[in-house]
Amino acid sequence: MHRCSHCHHESPQDATRCAQCGTPFPGYLLVDRFRLVERLGRGGLGSVWLGEDVQLDNEKVACKILKTDLYDDRRAVSDLKREVLLTRRLRHPHILAVYTFWETDEYRMITMEYIKGSNLSELLLEKGRPFYPAEIVDWLKAIGEALDYAHGEGILHRDVKPANILLNEQGRILLADFGIARTAREVQARLTGELTSGTLLYVSPEQLMGERLDGRSDLYSLAATVYELMAGLPPFSKGSIVTQIQMKPAPPIEGLPDPINQVLLKALAKDPERRYATCGAFCTAFAAAVAEVTTEEGEHQSELFPQLQQAYEEAIEEATVALEKQDTATLRMRLGTLLIEADLLTDEQLVQALEIQKVEQRRLGEILIAHLDLTEEGIGRALARQIQLPFLSPLPLEDISRPVADSVTASLALNRGCLPMMQSELGLTVAMADPLDMRTLNELEDTFKTTIQPVVTTRAALEEAVAHVWGDETG
Repeated sequence: MHRCSHCHHESPQDATRCAQCGTPFPGYLLVDRFRLVERLGRGGLGSVWLGEDVQLDNEKVACKILKTDLYDDRRAVSDLKREVLLTRRLRHPHILAVYTFWETDEYRMITMEYIKGSNLSELLLEKGRPFYPAEIVDWLKAIGEALDYAHGEGILHRDVKPANILLNEQGRILLADFGIARTAREVQARLTGELTSGTLLYVSPEQLMGERLDGRSDLYSLAATVYELMAGLPPFSKGSIVTQIQMKPAPPIEGLPDPINQVLLKALAKDPERRYATCGAFCTAFAAAVAEVTTEEGEHQSELFPQLQQAYEEAIEEATVALEKQDTATLRMRLGTLLIEADLLTDEQLVQALEIQKVEQRRLGEILIAHLDLTEEGIGRALARQIQLPFLSPLPLEDISRPVADSVTASLALNRGCLPMMQSELGLTVAMADPLDMRTLNELEDTFKTTIQPVVTTRAALEEAVAHVWGDETG
């Protein structure tokens, strides 16, 4: 007997589809052409099958049969057809070929090149250790060339991640799912209000904000993918991922030599203008950095990067991904959302605070302190914990560099709630009473032309530090 994987109804062994829900079984002939051999898995689009094209000497082909909730959505079908029409013309040795879109009364399906092998996400899990930089140089070069080729054709991928990079049994690396999986997830988000981890963990800040994209958005996602291969996790995987992608600098990978970290963090810059111009330029810089730190040929990578394995194991052990439902309104009141996540606020209290804010026209934080008995320090600590930033209150006055602080005026520091504290190789450390103030962060990055390392503080601690630095000048 066949047991249907969808509805669990049992059908006779010789049945080619479920009598209850119509789900196909091995042997079923789709569109009178593709005989299904075995189901390879399930993904955001639906079921993925290995098929045989009976009109082309049983040539193997991958068949992605769309889920019902996708092909019942006319906009989804229209979007997917458009993506297939765009990407089927891409012909590159490192891009998985998309053949066409098939549609019948019962099924919607995309056929594409069949690759026997694994994706990089699966390989990372199977390996049980990070990939060493030298192991991924050739892969990165191939994927960078594929992306630059696609960008030259006017096509962005918009969903670069380890699971969309395939390695066949002969060692050929291919980039899959140009736009197709992303379109499916957007439909899922529209239907359920939920964003999947695949949408967020590798997405560029400008894509998250709905801004106009170019190839540097794919470059960011490629760098986040490389980061995960060497660290075990992408740059941001805990707390409020949306906010961190927008404002928190990606941390360097522990145990990775500085030249490689510098290349990686440049590709992960928040501002596209500060990244490499192309994916190929990033790959070239990465390869040069790897060559710089690799000493004698044949030396074991584990000896070159002794801390990578330990850092990888700690990252995997602590890995938790909590992605909240998101919509435009939620993103506008991000402080309230973060405080709800931190259990300092209820949905009802947030609604109450927003109603008060309409009348009093003050900052949300001020309303919460004045009317809901929240403390400034409690809000600051919760905020820092959710966006994975340090919390300092009081500020370490002895660590504040007067020349750095003097880059702003006392009045500006007080009005904007920010105080530049010190400069290091990692960037400019800035204490912020409102770390969600993206305008101030962007202006500081533009002014100093370096990465901003925010730390969260309270307004009272900031005022004390300003008085310490400028004394009577604040009066």
